[in-house]
Amino acid sequence: YIAQSQEDYMTQIVEKSCQCLADIPNNEDLSSTTIGLCMINEANLFKAELLRDHGINMDEIQYDGEKLGRLIAIEMITVCPDQMKRIASNIEADDSYARSYQINRKKRVYYFYSYRRGW
Repeated sequence: YIAQSQEDYMTQIVEKSCQCLADIPNNEDLSSTTIGLCMINEANLFKAELLRDHGINMDEIQYDGEKLGRLIAIEMITVCPDQMKRIASNIEADDSYARSYQINRKKRVYYFYSYRRGW
């Protein structure tokens, strides 16, 4: 019974997260904050279940956010591969800025990188 219940709420979280990302226009960047908010908004409805089944405390999301993101993202790959491709392309872009900063160490690159990451 628990496995069926777990599957039901996780399916809902994943599907709603996918829909949230799909509702963001293609010309907008998917920042890590935007992605996280899509996941957290639906996951908050299942605080007790996430804590019980996965040890994710939604009241301490600053500590468990990465764990939540991995859990949901793994399922999203099969449910909404197009949205996951958008996320991956943003991550690749962010990584290229990080590499530019590490190689060049120029203030202008640092400020641009920091701005993109929302620091």
